[in-house]
Amino acid sequence: MVSAVTNSNLTDAKTKIVSSPNLIYGIELTDMLGTLRKSFEYKTGIQSVKISVADLNAGVYSLSVFDGQQWQSQNIIVKK
Repeated sequence: MVSAVTNSNLTDAKTKIVSSPNLIYGIELTDMLGTLRKSFEYKTGIQSVKISVADLNAGVYSLSVFDGQQWQSQNIIVKK
């Protein structure tokens, strides 16, 4: 399960919090055309991370998380 939630304490939701019940080893954020917009690698694995989306245009993006065995994806909406 991948969860990307907006932290309501952050102004204009410019950060997404990504968490997984398993360790996260990689994250990719692509736009709806399939263009890679952000990519992160965590060699030792992490439980959760905040990702800034302030530099992205408003729209729908695909957030993919690698848990060491498989990629899981979900769409997120960036609003401005």
